[in-house]
Amino acid sequence: MERAKQVLAALRKLPAYKQIQATAAPGKPWDLAGKTQVVVMDPPSGKPLAFIFVDANEGCGDFQGDLSAVFELDGDTVKLGGKPMGAPPRMPVGLIDLGDGKLEILFSEGVLRGATGFDQLDTLVIPFLDCAC
Repeated sequence: MERAKQVLAALRKLPAYKQIQATAAPGKPWDLAGKTQVVVMDPPSGKPLAFIFVDANEGCGDFQGDLSAVFELDGDTVKLGGKPMGAPPRMPVGLIDLGDGKLEILFSEGVLRGATGFDQLDTLVIPFLDCAC
C-alpha cells in the first residue's frame, strides 16, 4: 500500500495530471472522484515497475478525466518511466520481452513499450458503437 501512495503522489506532480486538475472542481484532487488502480511488477532483473491508472467519470455532461503512467521504483525513489497517457481499457497482465532485450508491459488488448521508455501503446482496435452513458 505504501508503494501505491508513493506512485499516486508522483502522478499528482505531473503536468498531465495538473492539466486535468484545471478542468475539475477546485479544492480536491480530481482522482478522488473516480477509481485509482496501481499494480507493481517485479521483473526478474532490474527495478520494479508500477503502473497506475486513474479513471474519474461523474456521468454524461459532468467532469471526466483519465490518466495512466509507468514509474520505476528504486527504494523511496519513484521515477517516471515513459510518457503519461490516457487510461487503457484494462490493467496490465504482465511483463514480457518480445525479443529486443527490453521489457514490455502486456495488456489483454495490447503492449506498452517504447525506445526510450514506456510511451508507445500498441493495441487491438475493437470498436465500441454504443453510448457510455
